[in-house]
Amino acid sequence: MISLPVNLMMIHFLQHLRRLTLRDYTWFAIVGVIASLSLFIMSDFSLNSRFSPMIALYAISLLLIWSLQHHPTQPGLKALLIAVVLVNVTFITNRNHTNNTNPATSDMLSEQSVNKLLHGQRDYLPENTANPSFSRVYIDNQLGNATGIAPTTNLPILSQTNNIESYWSVQNKAVNTMMQRLQISGSSPNDITSNLDNRNILMNVLGVKTRYQNSSTMTPNSYEQNANVSVNHQTAFTSSDSYPLVYLPKYTVAAKDYGPMTATEKEATLADSVVVPGMRAGQSSAFAKQTSLA
Repeated sequence: MISLPVNLMMIHFLQHLRRLTLRDYTWFAIVGVIASLSLFIMSDFSLNSRFSPMIALYAISLLLIWSLQHHPTQPGLKALLIAVVLVNVTFITNRNHTNNTNPATSDMLSEQSVNKLLHGQRDYLPENTANPSFSRVYIDNQLGNATGIAPTTNLPILSQTNNIESYWSVQNKAVNTMMQRLQISGSSPNDITSNLDNRNILMNVLGVKTRYQNSSTMTPNSYEQNANVSVNHQTAFTSSDSYPLVYLPKYTVAAKDYGPMTATEKEATLADSVVVPGMRAGQSSAFAKQTSLA
Protein backbone atom coordinates (compact mmCIF):
# COMPACT_ATOMS: atom_id res chain seq x y z
CA MET A 1 0.00 0.00 0.00
CA ILE A 2 2.86 2.38 0.78
CA SER A 3 5.15 1.67 -2.20
CA LEU A 4 2.90 3.40 -4.76
CA PRO A 5 2.46 6.62 -2.72
CA VAL A 6 6.25 6.78 -2.22
CA ASN A 7 6.91 6.55 -5.96
CA LEU A 8 4.18 9.01 -6.87
CA MET A 9 5.38 11.40 -4.21
CA MET A 10 8.96 11.34 -5.52
CA ILE A 11 7.91 11.99 -9.14
CA HIS A 12 5.44 14.76 -8.28
CA PHE A 13 7.63 16.52 -5.74
CA LEU A 14 10.79 16.52 -7.85
CA GLN A 15 8.93 17.84 -10.91
CA HIS A 16 7.39 20.68 -8.88
CA LEU A 17 10.13 21.16 -6.32
CA ARG A 18 10.07 24.97 -6.42
CA ARG A 19 6.29 25.24 -6.18
CA LEU A 20 5.63 22.86 -3.30
CA THR A 21 3.51 24.21 -0.47
CA LEU A 22 2.83 23.15 3.07
CA ARG A 23 -0.46 21.69 1.86
CA ASP A 24 1.39 19.27 -0.45
CA TYR A 25 3.56 18.02 2.37
CA THR A 26 0.54 17.74 4.66
CA TRP A 27 -1.42 15.53 2.24
CA PHE A 28 1.46 13.17 1.63
CA ALA A 29 2.15 13.03 5.36
CA ILE A 30 -1.52 12.07 5.93
CA VAL A 31 -1.29 9.35 3.28
CA GLY A 32 1.89 8.07 4.95
CA VAL A 33 0.26 7.97 8.38
CA ILE A 34 -2.81 6.10 7.09
CA ALA A 35 -0.67 3.61 5.16
CA SER A 36 1.65 3.12 8.13
CA LEU A 37 -1.25 2.49 10.51
CA SER A 38 -2.74 -0.10 8.17
CA LEU A 39 0.60 -1.90 7.90
CA PHE A 40 1.13 -1.82 11.67
CA ILE A 41 -2.37 -3.19 12.24
CA MET A 42 -1.55 -6.08 9.90
CA SER A 43 1.57 -6.85 11.94
CA ASP A 44 -0.08 -6.40 15.38
CA PHE A 45 1.86 -3.15 15.88
CA SER A 46 5.20 -4.93 15.95
CA LEU A 47 8.26 -2.71 15.37
CA ASN A 48 10.01 -5.76 13.94
CA SER A 49 7.50 -5.92 11.10
CA ARG A 50 8.85 -6.43 7.60
CA PHE A 51 6.99 -3.25 6.65
CA SER A 52 8.97 -1.05 9.05
CA PRO A 53 11.76 -0.26 6.52
CA MET A 54 9.15 0.84 3.98
CA ILE A 55 7.60 3.24 6.48
CA ALA A 56 11.02 4.61 7.38
CA LEU A 57 11.90 5.13 3.70
CA TYR A 58 8.67 7.05 3.18
CA ALA A 59 9.41 9.43 6.05
CA ILE A 60 13.07 9.88 5.04
CA SER A 61 12.12 10.63 1.43
CA LEU A 62 9.61 13.27 2.53
CA LEU A 63 12.19 14.96 4.77
CA LEU A 64 14.86 14.91 2.05
CA ILE A 65 12.57 16.56 -0.51
CA TRP A 66 11.65 19.24 2.01
CA SER A 67 15.37 19.83 2.65
CA LEU A 68 16.13 20.01 -1.09
CA GLN A 69 13.43 22.63 -1.58
CA HIS A 70 14.82 24.84 1.14
CA HIS A 71 18.51 24.09 0.53
CA PRO A 72 18.79 23.49 -3.25
CA THR A 73 22.53 24.15 -3.38
CA GLN A 74 23.47 21.31 -1.08
CA PRO A 75 24.90 18.52 -3.34
CA GLY A 76 24.96 16.03 -0.49
CA LEU A 77 21.17 16.10 -0.24
CA LYS A 78 20.75 15.09 -3.89
CA ALA A 79 23.20 12.22 -3.48
CA LEU A 80 21.41 11.10 -0.33
CA LEU A 81 18.04 11.20 -2.09
CA ILE A 82 19.37 9.06 -4.93
CA ALA A 83 20.75 6.61 -2.38
CA VAL A 84 17.36 6.37 -0.65
CA VAL A 85 15.67 5.68 -4.00
CA LEU A 86 18.16 2.90 -4.76
CA VAL A 87 17.66 1.38 -1.32
CA ASN A 88 13.90 1.46 -1.85
CA VAL A 89 14.22 -0.26 -5.26
CA THR A 90 16.48 -2.94 -3.76
CA PHE A 91 14.14 -3.48 -0.84
CA ILE A 92 11.03 -3.85 -3.01
CA THR A 93 12.84 -6.16 -5.44
CA ASN A 94 14.07 -8.45 -2.67
CA ARG A 95 10.58 -8.70 -1.19
CA ASN A 96 8.76 -9.48 -4.43
CA HIS A 97 11.13 -11.17 -6.86
CA THR A 98 11.11 -14.89 -7.63
CA ASN A 99 14.35 -16.70 -8.34
CA ASN A 100 13.88 -19.03 -11.31
CA THR A 101 17.51 -19.62 -12.25
CA ASN A 102 17.38 -23.12 -10.77
CA PRO A 103 14.42 -25.17 -12.13
CA ALA A 104 14.78 -27.66 -9.26
CA THR A 105 14.09 -25.00 -6.60
CA SER A 106 11.89 -22.58 -8.54
CA ASP A 107 8.32 -22.11 -7.30
CA MET A 108 7.17 -21.47 -10.87
CA LEU A 109 5.46 -24.38 -12.61
CA SER A 110 6.28 -25.62 -16.06
CA GLU A 111 3.59 -25.77 -18.76
CA GLN A 112 3.65 -29.55 -18.53
CA SER A 113 3.03 -29.44 -14.78
CA VAL A 114 0.17 -26.97 -15.18
CA ASN A 115 -1.52 -29.10 -17.83
CA LYS A 116 -1.15 -32.16 -15.61
CA LEU A 117 -2.74 -30.34 -12.67
CA LEU A 118 -5.60 -29.06 -14.82
CA HIS A 119 -6.31 -32.53 -16.15
CA GLY A 120 -6.16 -34.03 -12.64
CA GLN A 121 -9.06 -31.92 -11.41
CA ARG A 122 -11.46 -33.80 -13.69
CA ASP A 123 -10.89 -36.97 -11.68
CA TYR A 124 -12.76 -35.47 -8.72
CA LEU A 125 -16.06 -36.09 -10.48
CA PRO A 126 -17.66 -38.87 -8.38
CA GLU A 127 -18.28 -41.82 -10.69
CA ASN A 128 -20.22 -43.72 -8.04
CA THR A 129 -22.91 -41.02 -7.79
CA ALA A 130 -26.00 -41.39 -9.95
CA ASN A 131 -26.38 -37.64 -10.48
CA PRO A 132 -23.30 -35.58 -9.48
CA SER A 133 -25.20 -32.34 -9.97
CA PHE A 134 -27.21 -33.10 -6.81
CA SER A 135 -24.25 -34.13 -4.67
CA ARG A 136 -21.79 -31.91 -2.81
CA VAL A 137 -18.14 -32.76 -2.12
CA TYR A 138 -15.32 -31.41 0.02
CA ILE A 139 -11.80 -31.20 -1.45
CA ASP A 140 -9.18 -30.90 1.26
CA ASN A 141 -6.55 -28.16 1.17
CA GLN A 142 -7.98 -26.33 -1.82
CA LEU A 143 -5.83 -23.30 -1.03
CA GLY A 144 -2.61 -25.27 -0.67
CA ASN A 145 0.81 -24.58 -2.17
CA ALA A 146 1.65 -24.64 -5.87
CA THR A 147 3.50 -27.95 -5.75
CA GLY A 148 0.91 -29.70 -3.60
CA ILE A 149 -2.45 -31.26 -4.25
CA ALA A 150 -4.65 -28.21 -4.69
CA PRO A 151 -2.72 -25.11 -5.79
CA THR A 152 -3.60 -21.57 -4.79
CA THR A 153 -5.05 -21.01 -8.26
CA ASN A 154 -8.16 -22.76 -6.93
CA LEU A 155 -7.93 -25.50 -9.54
CA PRO A 156 -10.64 -27.66 -7.89
CA ILE A 157 -13.15 -25.14 -9.25
CA LEU A 158 -12.49 -26.84 -12.60
CA SER A 159 -13.37 -30.26 -11.22
CA GLN A 160 -17.09 -30.01 -12.15
CA THR A 161 -18.07 -30.97 -8.63
CA ASN A 162 -20.12 -28.99 -6.13
CA ASN A 163 -17.19 -28.32 -3.81
CA ILE A 164 -18.17 -26.48 -0.62
CA GLU A 165 -14.75 -24.86 -0.50
CA SER A 166 -14.54 -21.59 -2.40
CA TYR A 167 -12.12 -19.41 -4.31
CA TRP A 168 -10.10 -16.83 -2.40
CA SER A 169 -12.27 -13.72 -2.44
CA VAL A 170 -14.21 -11.60 0.04
CA GLN A 171 -17.58 -13.27 0.61
CA ASN A 172 -20.84 -12.93 2.49
CA LYS A 173 -20.24 -11.64 6.00
CA ALA A 174 -23.41 -13.24 7.39
CA VAL A 175 -22.16 -16.76 6.64
CA ASN A 176 -18.81 -15.98 8.24
CA THR A 177 -20.60 -14.62 11.33
CA MET A 178 -22.53 -17.88 11.65
CA MET A 179 -19.30 -19.88 11.41
CA GLN A 180 -17.68 -17.74 14.08
CA ARG A 181 -20.64 -18.39 16.41
CA LEU A 182 -20.08 -22.09 15.84
CA GLN A 183 -16.44 -21.48 16.83
CA ILE A 184 -15.05 -22.50 13.45
CA SER A 185 -11.62 -21.01 14.12
CA GLY A 186 -10.39 -21.33 10.55
CA SER A 187 -13.22 -19.31 9.05
CA SER A 188 -12.42 -15.92 7.55
CA PRO A 189 -14.17 -13.43 5.23
CA ASN A 190 -12.02 -14.82 2.40
CA ASP A 191 -12.59 -18.53 2.98
CA ILE A 192 -15.77 -18.85 5.01
CA THR A 193 -16.27 -22.58 5.23
CA SER A 194 -12.54 -23.25 5.60
CA ASN A 195 -12.16 -26.80 6.94
CA LEU A 196 -15.25 -26.56 9.19
CA ASP A 197 -12.95 -28.03 11.86
CA ASN A 198 -13.99 -31.33 10.27
CA ARG A 199 -17.32 -31.12 12.11
CA ASN A 200 -19.36 -34.24 11.39
CA ILE A 201 -22.81 -32.63 11.77
CA LEU A 202 -22.01 -29.58 9.65
CA MET A 203 -20.51 -31.68 6.89
CA ASN A 204 -23.67 -33.76 6.66
CA VAL A 205 -26.04 -30.80 7.00
CA LEU A 206 -24.24 -29.12 4.10
CA GLY A 207 -24.96 -32.21 2.04
CA VAL A 208 -21.34 -33.30 1.64
CA LYS A 209 -21.57 -36.83 0.30
CA THR A 210 -17.88 -37.32 -0.49
CA ARG A 211 -14.72 -35.92 1.10
CA TYR A 212 -11.39 -36.02 -0.75
CA GLN A 213 -8.87 -35.56 2.02
CA ASN A 214 -5.19 -35.81 2.83
CA SER A 215 -3.80 -38.53 5.09
CA SER A 216 -3.11 -36.05 7.90
CA THR A 217 -6.70 -34.74 8.03
CA MET A 218 -9.11 -35.89 10.74
CA THR A 219 -12.11 -37.78 9.40
CA PRO A 220 -15.64 -36.98 10.67
CA ASN A 221 -17.32 -39.95 12.39
CA SER A 222 -19.93 -40.79 9.77
CA TYR A 223 -17.51 -40.78 6.81
CA GLU A 224 -16.09 -44.12 5.76
CA GLN A 225 -13.11 -44.63 3.53
CA ASN A 226 -13.68 -45.69 -0.04
CA ALA A 227 -10.56 -47.73 -0.66
CA ASN A 228 -11.21 -47.92 -4.40
CA VAL A 229 -11.20 -44.15 -4.95
CA SER A 230 -8.05 -41.99 -4.80
CA VAL A 231 -7.71 -38.67 -6.64
CA ASN A 232 -4.54 -36.54 -6.74
CA HIS A 233 -3.10 -38.54 -3.83
CA GLN A 234 -6.24 -37.85 -1.78
CA THR A 235 -8.46 -40.59 -0.37
CA ALA A 236 -12.23 -40.48 -0.82
CA PHE A 237 -14.53 -40.82 2.21
CA THR A 238 -18.31 -41.09 1.86
CA SER A 239 -21.20 -40.61 4.25
CA SER A 240 -24.61 -42.25 4.12
CA ASP A 241 -25.96 -39.55 6.49
CA SER A 242 -25.43 -36.56 4.21
CA TYR A 243 -28.51 -34.38 3.76
CA PRO A 244 -30.18 -33.80 0.39
CA LEU A 245 -29.83 -30.34 -1.12
CA VAL A 246 -33.49 -29.62 -0.24
CA TYR A 247 -35.16 -30.83 2.95
CA LEU A 248 -37.76 -29.67 5.48
CA PRO A 249 -36.50 -29.04 9.07
CA LYS A 250 -38.65 -30.51 11.80
CA TYR A 251 -38.45 -27.67 14.36
CA THR A 252 -38.40 -23.87 14.44
CA VAL A 253 -36.16 -22.28 17.06
CA ALA A 254 -36.36 -18.64 18.13
CA ALA A 255 -33.18 -16.63 17.54
CA LYS A 256 -33.22 -15.41 21.15
CA ASP A 257 -33.13 -19.03 22.32
CA TYR A 258 -30.46 -19.99 19.81
CA GLY A 259 -28.07 -17.17 20.75
CA PRO A 260 -27.13 -18.31 24.31
CA MET A 261 -26.47 -21.92 23.23
CA THR A 262 -23.00 -23.40 23.22
CA ALA A 263 -21.29 -23.99 19.89
CA THR A 264 -22.05 -27.73 20.17
CA GLU A 265 -25.73 -27.10 20.86
CA LYS A 266 -25.95 -24.64 17.96
CA GLU A 267 -24.43 -27.16 15.59
CA ALA A 268 -26.83 -29.86 16.77
CA THR A 269 -29.77 -27.48 16.41
CA LEU A 270 -28.94 -26.93 12.74
CA ALA A 271 -29.33 -30.67 12.15
CA ASP A 272 -33.11 -30.70 12.64
CA SER A 273 -34.19 -27.07 13.07
CA VAL A 274 -34.33 -23.69 11.41
CA VAL A 275 -33.58 -20.55 13.42
CA VAL A 276 -36.20 -17.84 12.93
CA PRO A 277 -35.40 -14.21 13.85
CA GLY A 278 -38.13 -12.14 15.46
CA MET A 279 -39.96 -15.15 16.88
CA ARG A 280 -40.81 -14.70 20.57
CA ALA A 281 -40.92 -18.38 21.41
CA GLY A 282 -40.20 -21.44 19.36
CA GLN A 283 -39.62 -25.14 19.62
CA SER A 284 -36.55 -26.94 20.89
CA SER A 285 -34.26 -29.13 18.86
CA ALA A 286 -34.58 -32.77 19.86
CA PHE A 287 -31.06 -33.52 18.66
CA ALA A 288 -29.63 -30.58 20.62
CA LYS A 289 -31.27 -31.95 23.78
CA GLN A 290 -29.63 -35.34 23.20
CA THR A 291 -26.27 -33.63 22.69
CA SER A 292 -26.53 -31.57 25.88
CA LEU A 293 -27.42 -34.69 27.90
CA ALA A 294 -24.59 -36.77 26.46
